[in-house]
Amino acid sequence: MLKFNEHKSRAPRLNYMFLSRWVKIVFVICIVFLNTTNGFSQYGNEDELKKQAAKYFEDEEYANAYKAYSQLVSNYPKDPNYNYRLGVCMLYTESDKKKCYSYLEFANKNIKDSEKEARFYLAKAYHSNFRFDEAIKLYTQYKEIGSSSMIKKLKVDREIQSCKNGKRLLSDLNELVVLEKKQLAEGDYFRSYNLSDIGGKLLVKPEDFITANDKKKKNKSIVYLPKSNDKLFYSSYGTGDNKDIFIVRKLPNGDWSKPENLGLPVNTEFDEDYPFLHPNGKVLYFASQGHNSMGGYDIFKSELDEATGKWKAPVNMDFPINTPNDDILFVTDSLEKTAYFSSTRQSPNGKIDVYKINTERRPPEFIYIKGSMLKKQADQRQDSKITIKDINAGSDIGTFQADVNGNYLMKIPNGGKFIFTFETIGFTTQSEGVDVPVNNSLVPYRQLASYNEQKLVLQNLFTTNKDDENAYLQYLEIIEQKSKMDVNASDFTSSNLVANNNNTATNNNAATNNNSTNNSANNNGTNTNNTNNNETNNTNTNTNSNLSNTQLEKIAFADAEELKLEAIKLKSDASDAFTFVENQKFEASQKNKEALLAIENANTEQNATKKEALQTKANELQEEAKKLEKKITKKL
Repeated sequence: MLKFNEHKSRAPRLNYMFLSRWVKIVFVICIVFLNTTNGFSQYGNEDELKKQAAKYFEDEEYANAYKAYSQLVSNYPKDPNYNYRLGVCMLYTESDKKKCYSYLEFANKNIKDSEKEARFYLAKAYHSNFRFDEAIKLYTQYKEIGSSSMIKKLKVDREIQSCKNGKRLLSDLNELVVLEKKQLAEGDYFRSYNLSDIGGKLLVKPEDFITANDKKKKNKSIVYLPKSNDKLFYSSYGTGDNKDIFIVRKLPNGDWSKPENLGLPVNTEFDEDYPFLHPNGKVLYFASQGHNSMGGYDIFKSELDEATGKWKAPVNMDFPINTPNDDILFVTDSLEKTAYFSSTRQSPNGKIDVYKINTERRPPEFIYIKGSMLKKQADQRQDSKITIKDINAGSDIGTFQADVNGNYLMKIPNGGKFIFTFETIGFTTQSEGVDVPVNNSLVPYRQLASYNEQKLVLQNLFTTNKDDENAYLQYLEIIEQKSKMDVNASDFTSSNLVANNNNTATNNNAATNNNSTNNSANNNGTNTNNTNNNETNNTNTNTNSNLSNTQLEKIAFADAEELKLEAIKLKSDASDAFTFVENQKFEASQKNKEALLAIENANTEQNATKKEALQTKANELQEEAKKLEKKITKKL
């Protein structure tokens, strides 16, 4: 009886479960059906979706167009035009400017079936991410296929010049102390600037200074109204096609004078905006798409020549304040020690980042060494493990791993005496003392490592060539990292600032800091962050023929440390000859690379005089490379 009742009581429950399962299935079918329509109900049908997407795109309402083209690409993933337009929308709305790559690259592979502007916007995407040479190449290709009207509208020649400016501006990098970083709405980001030290107000440009042309072009700018209130700088289209900076002065009757265009050298044929006159009346900061901007708005500084009453040629405020994206509204305190500015470099649509910085350029707390383990034998392993110890502080700096091609990137304290220990399969573990000079730039030092008759040879190229406009290619990862301008004030304290060639950094967190940087090094080597990791290969242990690490450390800590380090550096004649050859090889290789780049630039240069100069430079570099190669042959 009990079993019978149990059987009867389970039947309704099973029916309920059966019905519930069907309800779920029907629900899923409905969801799938709704997804396949891709929101067409919002537009009526697919044709309406396409029509509305195109209108949003033409009106440059990229946020709305983004949603529409996302649906269309979902339906037609192989359509190059939809990929192109979605890529453009992502370029102007995403905080990560690399997300658009795959869509724009797909459109460019199918350029015959895509709008020709796909090539321009792929160049723009590369440009925004500091890939200047690739951008120049694509901009130049677009000039060959684009219409003359679109080439003019998109200011392609200006974009090419901006890339060339960027290469020069990034030939030397400095460190800035970032005190604050906030992401705010575009409508009121400027309200976060603290002007209590200098007085005055930042406000949306008053109606009195808005021309009919400004209204037509929907120009909404910000002006700084000084505490003295006797003169005011602002930007306006006036009656032209580009924004210029104007000045008005307060008249005795309280009215403003007629606007006066500042003219040259401040204003250019491109847009100028966001002027800020320092209360001392002698320094004008403003944003410009002209001059030597590396793209979008860059921030410039112009000083007043008190003898003539004219403004001097504006100076670019350099990276990392300026990037290929829009960097605007630079406002400093009374002593010009602290400043605010804003940037779109990492902001999504409708947002903008506001930074508070110390304006003083500092020697970097940490520097980079970009190294290569050279291959001297066909079967030689190049994936060395490098461990670094600080001699003065007696602390471990970190452990770094070269990749299979021998490339590695190391982040260490700026300046000091270190022990570099190399572990390479097939060779005994060997160490060498290295005196690293202070680097006042973020441009990495170079190091070449090799083995000569089983003996470790280090060639340290601890100089930076600030005149090499292609040097930035060696440290793009560092540029990308530093462009984010994350808050770093805690890294700069009176106890750990580097003031001379002695390493004063005793920060025991160095190895931890190395981890975040070197994980992004990709093929340049990664930080293993493990100073106790031993190779299992027996050939990787020290033998009696070499000083052990412990012995070397004791020597290094002795009173005669300087002399003993110099003694460690002394090489045999054969080793010296080998070092000379490797140095010459490296220089010859660099000369050939520079020559190829000069030839490429000459091919894209439109000005005949500049083209000839570039070609001459290329020929000279090739001749220098040949001379170096002859020296190598004689030495061998």
